[in-house]
Amino acid sequence: MDVIVKGKRLFLVRCLIMTISLAALFTGGGCSGSIETSQDSEVSSITAYVQWAATTTFGTWKGWAAERLSEDTGLQVDFYPAGSQTENQLKQYMASGTLPDIIGFEGVEQAQIFIDAGLLLPFRDYEESLPSIFSGTLYDKAVTYSENYLGGESNSLLLMPVAVGWVDEDDFTYLPMLRWQSFEAVGKPVIDTLEDYLDIVEEMIKVTPISSNGEKMYGFSLSGEWDKYALADAAALGYLYGIDIVRFSPLMETDLEAKTTNSILREDSFYKKALAFYFEANQRGLLDPDSRNQTSRNQEKKYEQGQVMFAYSCEMVKMYNESASEVAGYLRQPDGYVPIVARDMMIYKVSNQTIGNNQYFGIINSSDKVNEACSFLNWYYAPETQRFLYNGPYGEYWETDDNGEPFMNRTGWEQRNGKLKEGVAAFRDMGLLGTYVMEDGYSLSYQYWDASGTHTKLDEEVNSFLGADSISDYLKDNGQIAESTIAVNMLPSIPTDVGKKISQVGNLVCSASWEMIYASDAEEFERIWETLCTQAGELGMDEIETFYQTAWKQALKRSKSYE
Repeated sequence: MDVIVKGKRLFLVRCLIMTISLAALFTGGGCSGSIETSQDSEVSSITAYVQWAATTTFGTWKGWAAERLSEDTGLQVDFYPAGSQTENQLKQYMASGTLPDIIGFEGVEQAQIFIDAGLLLPFRDYEESLPSIFSGTLYDKAVTYSENYLGGESNSLLLMPVAVGWVDEDDFTYLPMLRWQSFEAVGKPVIDTLEDYLDIVEEMIKVTPISSNGEKMYGFSLSGEWDKYALADAAALGYLYGIDIVRFSPLMETDLEAKTTNSILREDSFYKKALAFYFEANQRGLLDPDSRNQTSRNQEKKYEQGQVMFAYSCEMVKMYNESASEVAGYLRQPDGYVPIVARDMMIYKVSNQTIGNNQYFGIINSSDKVNEACSFLNWYYAPETQRFLYNGPYGEYWETDDNGEPFMNRTGWEQRNGKLKEGVAAFRDMGLLGTYVMEDGYSLSYQYWDASGTHTKLDEEVNSFLGADSISDYLKDNGQIAESTIAVNMLPSIPTDVGKKISQVGNLVCSASWEMIYASDAEEFERIWETLCTQAGELGMDEIETFYQTAWKQALKRSKSYE
């Protein structure tokens, strides 16, 4: 039996198998082309629009996962194309009356429009068709929360959360990552603050000016494609300091240790610090000049090719690390991005997702395929289905040893960035987190299977440098973990007048933020900031801050019943 991976840690730390609104770094596969209607009379076609799915996911779902769906339910799924402007797309579908059967909503704000318009199906009206959701206790807290706080006046289950479950103790999504060999070459210096990365990356580029694919090496690379009310790549740096500028609100900084939330436009805000960081990177010639206008896919490609020295997320560098690991000789991994954490950082740790991650599926009640839509979601939320989607067909991508312990075989290991992704690429998030333990005692996803796993040579070198067995142990030993709370997922519906102010201020913030990064000097940087704060104040930023601060206190209180 040719075992390639049986280990618990794939590379120092496992990237969390879930997403936040920012992390559109997972490019889909298995769906392409325009929407087609099946000509097979035995197959019933349903349509779906998943706002958080990859931009390449559209058309008829194909591949081994879609075949399994057809075998199990007689259904096929035709995906409406997703992209960076999903909010506008959804409003256009609504206005034109061309809504899909199923919608995957990116947050309550999007779904509220449909709830208010009475367009969503109450799931309990079809409870017998949805035993995967209503039988047992798997989704109890998620269902109860959704009914109590997202169910409209009737407290109906109109929105079914995804990514429900307990987070593994070793899971971190956001970490400062540097190219190891270049970091070694400059002497592996101590990093005290965020700003220290500028000096170190500058030196790293001097020793490695050209990437392995012959392209110019950059220190930092950004993309504006996923900006919403704030720069996504600036907001993400907050997670390195225990600050959420994404989940609860992109216009607020939610400090997970202090349990407070304040405007990102305060003079001492971390957001301003993040913009100043990228401004200085640009001043030094370390910023990818394509940043403002490039697509997220172009940004991803540069990371996949190892063309950027610094990353703030292990998901951004996952493909480079896996391609660099040399499947045929996995223990001889030559290079990769590794977590090098500044001494003043507090790394954000996602809380257990008992109510899901603020993304939801809903069924359009006027659909003529309601029964079929329920059949699909019942299939999708079933644990056995999810194990299949996470790991692929048994025997082809994974097997069990003589003790019944599951492991990924050579084909599965080689295909983790290829055909193995077909099961999750179209949705990115399953109903349950990959950490959920099945009746056989093993987790849903191969990434959490405990066995006789080994570290790569690179792991050993980095762990020796850290003085710990893993980055997780290192952070625990040094008290550098900021535990989150499910309160960040408990944003109430936003009043229409506040929503308009948020949109107007958000547009200002996004535009001004890019101008600040590309400012000619520090004086211009400050002038743009001052103008932004003044204009945002005139548009009602104080009212926005008051709304969110009140909502945050309510969310903290509410969360105690669901943790």
